[in-house]
Amino acid sequence: MRNSVLTIAALGAALSLSACGGGSSEETQAKEAISASFLETGDDTFVVDESQADCVGDGLVDEIGVDGLKEYGLLNEDGTLSEGLDGSMGMSDEDGQRAADVMSDCLDIKEAMMASFAEEAEEGDEATVQCMDEALTDETLNEFLKMLFTGDEQAAQQLLVTEELMQCMLSAELGG
Repeated sequence: MRNSVLTIAALGAALSLSACGGGSSEETQAKEAISASFLETGDDTFVVDESQADCVGDGLVDEIGVDGLKEYGLLNEDGTLSEGLDGSMGMSDEDGQRAADVMSDCLDIKEAMMASFAEEAEEGDEATVQCMDEALTDETLNEFLKMLFTGDEQAAQQLLVTEELMQCMLSAELGG
């Protein structure tokens, strides 16, 4: 589960590298760069296809804008993706919510996290997987993403440590 959360956080950072604003060629360049970056960032835990990556690139560019993403340091002045992000995206609450909504609309993050958790769960532990599936809501994941985009990684991690999720994990540790 921890690996899934870290993967989502890493993807959130990569996905933040979007753009919109200026001319259409600048927007197109930003969308393509984001899509390509997202495809490169995917791993076995969170596999995306080209249409999902394009959806994210298009959505982030359309919702936040090239100028806004340059302001956040996610794009260089020439419209290319920034290198060496420190993990703190620092978006405004409004833009963080927009970015989270784009990711939620384009990707089934819960499905990816649950698939990863199911792989990590011991055989015969379907009850714990079901418990986690019920406890981990789309709304919680959307808020988690927003917190990542606004640069509040600690609060994002804490958000996923709900009483319900902790009970599921404790149940798994105790063997049922």
